[in-house]
Amino acid sequence: MKKILAIALVLVVALTVLVSCGGSAGIVGEYKLKSMMGMDIAALAEAFGSDASEIENSFSLVINADGTGTMKSEEGGGDITWKLDGDQLSMTAEGETITGTFDGTDITLTESGVSMVFTKK
Repeated sequence: MKKILAIALVLVVALTVLVSCGGSAGIVGEYKLKSMMGMDIAALAEAFGSDASEIENSFSLVINADGTGTMKSEEGGGDITWKLDGDQLSMTAEGETITGTFDGTDITLTESGVSMVFTKK
């Protein structure tokens, strides 16, 4: 009987941990730019007279499990905090919040009418 109770307790704790994560574990990782304004990297490179790897390496995200991370853009980079509620993502950097979505694979952020899609490396 004690063994059954111990197993039940372990299962309850495990389920509680899984539910409390809210699916956030899947977002953790490193991301590279996939597209911007509906154009893939090759189209962006052509439009800006640059090479694809330069553009791809100019923008990146690192999402840590503890709700922190880093964002790099062509203007610089910095630390972020993030929160995922369902598929709705919010990131805060230097007091400004950027909203977006996470579809299980890609992060889409929209700021000032510009949409950027990041995919896991």
